Amino acid sequence: MMHESKPLSRNRTFIYHFLRKAMRYHCPSTASLRLDITETLQRIEECRNNGRKISLIAYTTLASAKTIEAHPNLNRRLYHGIFRKVIASFDHITVTLLVERQEPSGEHVLLPLLIRDTNKCTLEEIHARIKETKTKDLKDLSEFSKIEKVRRFPKVFLGLMFFLSRLSPRFSGENYATYALSSVAIENSALLGGQTAVSRTSFFPCSIRDEVLAIDGTPQVRKVLFVSLAVDHFVVDGMEAQRAIRTFQDLMENPEILIPEG
Repeated sequence: MMHESKPLSRNRTFIYHFLRKAMRYHCPSTASLRLDITETLQRIEECRNNGRKISLIAYTTLASAKTIEAHPNLNRRLYHGIFRKVIASFDHITVTLLVERQEPSGEHVLLPLLIRDTNKCTLEEIHARIKETKTKDLKDLSEFSKIEKVRRFPKVFLGLMFFLSRLSPRFSGENYATYALSSVAIENSALLGGQTAVSRTSFFPCSIRDEVLAIDGTPQVRKVLFVSLAVDHFVVDGMEAQRAIRTFQDLMENPEILIPEG
């Protein structure tokens, strides 16, 4: 039998080192959520018909940031110093949105879109940043330029960068997000949840599906969003995660909280 072997691409090499660090120095704990977003989708559509440029992923981004704001322990991170371990608490909430694009070579890459002070942004501001990252020419995107620059680093410098990111809260806070959110949710996907190595709180919207739910005792077809929430168990306990999940659920299922009438 024949096979073909080739070295890891620069993109896969970066991901390899990133996940190795997360697996070695953190303890990911993942919960799978099932959220009824029927009314939220309807409210977003009403706003779009009235000229507001917003989207579900922008709404989810703001809801996740507001959840972090309400539960600041999810905004902490474990660091492995040379002589001791510390837990750093950040005074800002900054998200990294993972946006998939395709390079000219045909390889799909995840671009890290950094949105600082996410909890203070409007839905329109978040939507505009996401749309730009998804549609703008790759060569004109600062996010792509940065990741290309990192890929070209010699392996020793790449290792140093990851070393500093697990050692120094200051380096990490200045260069990386305090939590992460994947911006990929596929309608009617068979994927209902998953688990991965993470170094910080991360939200993973997986799929939007039609599901039959009991509403006031009556079965109804509703739009359901499946989301995985991963935290570092070294930092966040189960009850803290449960309370955060309830807050996130309230925000996602009750659009009047983030999109008030009038």
